[in-house]
Order: sequence, then structure tokens, then C-alpha cells
Amino acid sequence: VAAAPAAPAGTDAAPFMVTSPTAYRVLRGEVYKKPSPEADKIIKLDWAVDRIVRTTGEVHVGAAGGRWAELDTAAGEKKGWVYIEGPGFGPSSRKIVSEYLAA
Repeated sequence: VAAAPAAPAGTDAAPFMVTSPTAYRVLRGEVYKKPSPEADKIIKLDWAVDRIVRTTGEVHVGAAGGRWAELDTAAGEKKGWVYIEGPGFGPSSRKIVSEYLAA
């Protein structure tokens, strides 16, 4: 997945967007989730290591630079956004690594 180009200084950055559905594998037992990109409330969940998490392919970059992926309710996930990587959660901030599904 290629990163979106940086926005020019003084402009609002557009959300990062992936154009195909994606799956992520949980690297650690703790995963962070929030109900929407704008939500302030973040909950910590205990998910099994190596669990596959299905997302819609849409990724949002938060105000602190963390990347959040939208969970795919059509694939059986509960509604919300899961933290992929970035600053803000201490030494275990990289929770999930990308893994793509074959068509």
C-alpha cells in the first residue's frame, strides 16, 4: 500500500484511501477501535493474535497521524474503525500488519 502524498503546508490533508478491500492480521492481543473517524472515544479490545480483521479498504489518517481502517460489516465485522499504526499508544502502537485477500 503506497502512502498518500503529503498535503502542502497550511492545507487540510485529505484522508488516506485504499481502493480495494483489505484484511489485516492482529500482531498483538490488544487492538484499539473507535465508532467513527471523528469520535474521541477509543476502546481497547483483546483479540487473538493472528486473527484476520476484514476492512472496507478505506483508511483514515487521524489528527495525531495514526492510521485507522474501516471495519467491513458485510464481511461479519462489527461497525467501527480499527487502529492500524501510528503514534499515541506507547511501545505497542503498531498493532496490525497488512495482509491482502486473494479475489
